[in-house]
Amino acid sequence: MIAGLPGRFQCGGKVAFGCGLRQGEVLGVAVEDLDSKQRLVRVNRQIKLVRSTMVLSLPKGERVRTVPMPDELARALKAHMKAYPPKEIALPWAKPDGAERRFRLLFTTEQGKAYHRSVLNEGDWKRALVSAGVIPPREKGAPRFAAAPEDGMHALRHAYASVLLDAGETIRALAEYLGHSDPGFRLRTYTHLMPASESRTRRAIDAAFASGGGEGEGSGEGESATVCTACALAAWSGAGGAAEAGPGGRFLGRSGRVRAGQEACRRASSRHLRILSKETTAPPLPGWLANRTRSERASMSRMPRPCSRSA
Repeated sequence: MIAGLPGRFQCGGKVAFGCGLRQGEVLGVAVEDLDSKQRLVRVNRQIKLVRSTMVLSLPKGERVRTVPMPDELARALKAHMKAYPPKEIALPWAKPDGAERRFRLLFTTEQGKAYHRSVLNEGDWKRALVSAGVIPPREKGAPRFAAAPEDGMHALRHAYASVLLDAGETIRALAEYLGHSDPGFRLRTYTHLMPASESRTRRAIDAAFASGGGEGEGSGEGESATVCTACALAAWSGAGGAAEAGPGGRFLGRSGRVRAGQEACRRASSRHLRILSKETTAPPLPGWLANRTRSERASMSRMPRPCSRSA
């Protein structure tokens, strides 16, 4: 996909994928936002349309943030700035009649102007989709390319989140990198990717067998602390509250969703039952749930449905 973009904007696609930036944030990246020594990209602004006029503004939700810069992206940015030197662009701030501000933007058109979102989406981005085989070529005489509402530039941001989650990054860190105040929003959006790889599943079960965890259901010895997303959130957000007994008085939590998730996990894995039991000491939180307050875990536990591992 990125390879199908024109040369002067290929690195823009790499920034979207390599740092999870929104399209407007990519278009607003300036030289001063790059910290090559610490390998960081500072997301300080975006370019957006206000009544069809391009303006500069703070990122969505006014969430200025810092994102790690992968080494490969650092090399790509260096090569890009050598081939396409940054241009100083002046645009109004926040509103069409706002005070003008100037920045040396990394990504500009051949005419040395800031990219217009609509022109980019209907032109260079659609041609990249055609080159990747996502949409058919534009028919002769047709005024536009085929519609592709699910395949906009935002797909690169989703790919960034998916790769990080599959690699084991925490929801909290991912929410910070993406500029979201609610980690639960990311969890509800990407929970089907945590974890996703079949090889990780095989390694986890092999490790459990090697440590004796497979010697009879419910033995619990040497089992991994990994649990399914829904049940871990339900258990830990409810921990410390008034217990509401389920079958045998063993379950923690106060909502029907918690009990339903526990019952589903009981059928699927005795390990989950042990973690949710009042009669044993709960293991440490999984990495992606660590270092957050109980209120954060409670907000993250508002899942669309209980665990369905047993389905």
